[in-house]
Amino acid sequence: MTVTQTGGTSFEIPAEGLTTERSAVLLEVYRRNGSWKVRNRSAGWSGGLDALVTEHGVSVDESPAHTPTPTQASEPAQAPAPAQTPAPAQSASASATVDGHGVRTVPGEATLSLVKREKLNLQKREVAKVLLTKGASNPIGRVVLVMDNTGSMSKRYRSGEVKRIIERMVPVATQLDSDGNLEAYAYAQRFVKLPDVTVADADNWVNTYVHLHGRHGDIDFDAIGGTNNEIPIMEEIIGTLDKTAAVPTLVLFFTDGGFHAKAQITTLMLTLVLVAMAVTFVALPFFGKLSDSYGRKPVFLAGVVAMLLFTFPWFWLVNSGSFLLAMVGFVAFCLAFSTSYGPLAAFFAEAFDTRIRYTGISFGYTIGTLASSAPAPIVATYLLDRTGSYVAVALFMVAMCAISVVCVIAMRETYRQDLSDTDEAAGQERLSPTST
Repeated sequence: MTVTQTGGTSFEIPAEGLTTERSAVLLEVYRRNGSWKVRNRSAGWSGGLDALVTEHGVSVDESPAHTPTPTQASEPAQAPAPAQTPAPAQSASASATVDGHGVRTVPGEATLSLVKREKLNLQKREVAKVLLTKGASNPIGRVVLVMDNTGSMSKRYRSGEVKRIIERMVPVATQLDSDGNLEAYAYAQRFVKLPDVTVADADNWVNTYVHLHGRHGDIDFDAIGGTNNEIPIMEEIIGTLDKTAAVPTLVLFFTDGGFHAKAQITTLMLTLVLVAMAVTFVALPFFGKLSDSYGRKPVFLAGVVAMLLFTFPWFWLVNSGSFLLAMVGFVAFCLAFSTSYGPLAAFFAEAFDTRIRYTGISFGYTIGTLASSAPAPIVATYLLDRTGSYVAVALFMVAMCAISVVCVIAMRETYRQDLSDTDEAAGQERLSPTST
């Protein structure tokens, strides 16, 4: 489309992204600050003219109104017929439309004011851009909202933070949920099913149901308790999943991370760590002594290989949800670690000639720590954040173990060798840990 201004200046506005749409708005002409402005929209609707006018707040009847047959003047006037019950609205999944930019519109939006529709459209476009960036073009699923209604959330409720978060989730629901609504729950010790959050009634819903205490909208929030118990609500949501359907479910779980069973969890974690450290305390001198009998290199190498092979099993055991299996995993990994760490001091000390031993150990151990050990937590956190899975972290650990294996193989065996600092030893140039 070409727009020509007064004076002959013209410019073209291309219709972008439109394919099979049956109706479209190519541009908008509006007046602002005393001047006329033009904005390219290129928005299309596959539902035709009905979908277009519905988007702009016009109600469209499902069928043409019936025109009554005129009565004769001589006939008495009949009483007006009772108002008919409106036909049930079509399901949102059947009535929803998608424009050329992948922005989905659900019927409830037609009841919003122009200002609210414009704000919602901007938010939906941002959601659509993220979905397209992630390779999810027009996905349809089920969106569930779960609110933490425990005492630790009181500041977030008072400040309005929870309300603002839920309002930002409405565009997500319109883009992802099959009917454009958010299924809602509130939980503490127990949980309660709340009415769905709809586009048309989102503001009223937030003001009615986003509360920690009291009775609001026939929901007694005090009855669900004030401390955390996530298991019942998780079991409820899992129980509502249709495992035979291909429709995915997105659960928006809003919590501050506070939990009631903190003391019990702390006790379990301390027990886990103390047992693992006790095993390490005994194993370190044992494997150090073992290297006196069988050599530094084979014992050290066995420990590194054991850690390499046990990395993935360790993650499986820790993520099993069983305290006993997690304990087995930690103890086994600490044994593998002790196998290499036990002979470490002697192995490194004997790798250098006595004239440079202190310097060699200091530089080697410190530089190795700075290059690998120090950034390891940062790298692991980054990999977990980027991939959302422990697999990338495990592969990182395997790679570090593989490098260690190569380095240990390249080092010489110092077991039962004379390390006295004599002229003969100096003449043999025993200065490098890899020289023979």
